[in-house]
Amino acid sequence: MYGKPKLSAYTTARSATYTLKQLKLPSILQEAILAHDSSPTVKQTLQARSRLVTMIIQTADRLSHALYPGTNKLTPLMGISDEFESVIHNSHLAPQEIINDARKIIADLLTEMSYEFPDAAKRTKIQPPPSCSVITYYVPKPRSIDVVRIFLEARTPNVKTINSIREGITNDRSPMIVNLEHITETNAQIESLTSIMAAELMDGRRGIILLPNRPGQAHLNLVPNTWIIHSVPTHPAFWCEWLHKPVVQSKPQADGLLT
Repeated sequence: MYGKPKLSAYTTARSATYTLKQLKLPSILQEAILAHDSSPTVKQTLQARSRLVTMIIQTADRLSHALYPGTNKLTPLMGISDEFESVIHNSHLAPQEIINDARKIIADLLTEMSYEFPDAAKRTKIQPPPSCSVITYYVPKPRSIDVVRIFLEARTPNVKTINSIREGITNDRSPMIVNLEHITETNAQIESLTSIMAAELMDGRRGIILLPNRPGQAHLNLVPNTWIIHSVPTHPAFWCEWLHKPVVQSKPQADGLLT
């Protein structure tokens, strides 16, 4: 098609970059699209303007995944980069305005899709999944734009966000998600998990722990049978369904194995 090369080794980013090139759109957009899902090392090789555009596209991509209500099991979930977090802070941007605008765009898109394709609302990739009733969300290192919390709020009528262990010491045994995605040092991760365990916040409930890396044995030793560890990016399509299953004894799980 239009002399397009074979796409067997192409990602969607490469395919989109090829399309932009054929349309003779600016190279800054081509570079940004190509690099938006690449490693930080690749992004550092871009020119300054391309890096900024890449971060904007990357953030928009991650927000759209979080806000889109369908249950596409391949949809990834990952927070915004530290670099873009610094851009927001240094530019005095209003994070809530960005989030509100993103919500409006997705709502308008879904409305248009339902109008153009009346059967679309019946499809699980568009239709919201079974709602989580209540989720306790613990994030010891809050972000100005918390993609995980945004994902939960799009699916859950009641997200109880806590930023300290003390806030979580209640009789509430609702399912819990612990976001350690932005804590990169293993010792700090273990310290956080140890504090949660010591406060008995893991007892009698199901839970998910998010890490920026694959868990080691030290992590697994701290996780009870009803909890699971995911490394980020993760695929959360069926979190709600799993979190609200009855609490039963099972072997500890890691990296996306929902039982």
